[in-house]
Formats: sequence, structure tokens, C-alpha cells
Amino acid sequence: MAEGLSPQKKSHGFISSGGFKIAVLVVLALILLIPITMIRSMVRERGYRAQEAEQSIMEAWGSQFVLYGPVIRIPVIEREEIRSKTEKDGEKTEIVERNKTLWITPKNVEVQSDFSAQKKRRGIFSVALFS
Repeated sequence: MAEGLSPQKKSHGFISSGGFKIAVLVVLALILLIPITMIRSMVRERGYRAQEAEQSIMEAWGSQFVLYGPVIRIPVIEREEIRSKTEKDGEKTEIVERNKTLWITPKNVEVQSDFSAQKKRRGIFSVALFS
């Protein structure tokens, strides 16, 4: 009886070996990398197309919607005395003037406005626009 089992075991020895199984797994993993790479490429391309569609729609309607609050701008002249010691005159004082701007903004701003949002589509992409 032992002789009857040994020919079957010899014929399946290579296929059931650990090295063959590992080689098959490596080949399958490499084959599966192809669709994964294609999917990543498509997702990246869709992201770029979404940005292009958004920029295209925004160019037709204007740039970004920005709301600024009240700001006070005060021109200021800053004077600084610079004292330096010289060998001939002793101590020399020089006044330097710098033009600066002081910006004052409120801590809190309450804005009441009336605007509506509408969605514009470009292909499969949509962008919310305010008017």
C-alpha cells in the first residue's frame, strides 16, 4: 500500500512545494499592481480635471469671493535718534525718519448681507458660485 501512494506524491511534489507557492503569490501580486497603478493615475487625473473645471468656471464669473470688514489706515512717521561716538566731534546724534502705515481692524464684525448660491456644472464637476 505504501508503494501506491508514493507515485501520486511525486507527481504533485513541485506544485505543492513552498517555493512554488511563494513564486505564484509574487507573480499574482505583481499582476495586481497594474490595475492599482491605473486606478491611482485615474484618481490623480480626476483631481486635476476638477481643479481645471473649477478655475474655468471661476474665470467666467470672476475671481474668489472675499469679504473684508472696515479697516482704518493711518500713515505714521517714526523718528529714531541714533547716537554715535566719533573721535573728532565726540558724540554725534542723527535723527532717522521712517514712513510706516498703521492698520487698525475691529475685533468683531457683524455683517448682514443678502446673496444666493448657485451651482454651475462643467462636465461631471460642479462649483458653488455666489451672486
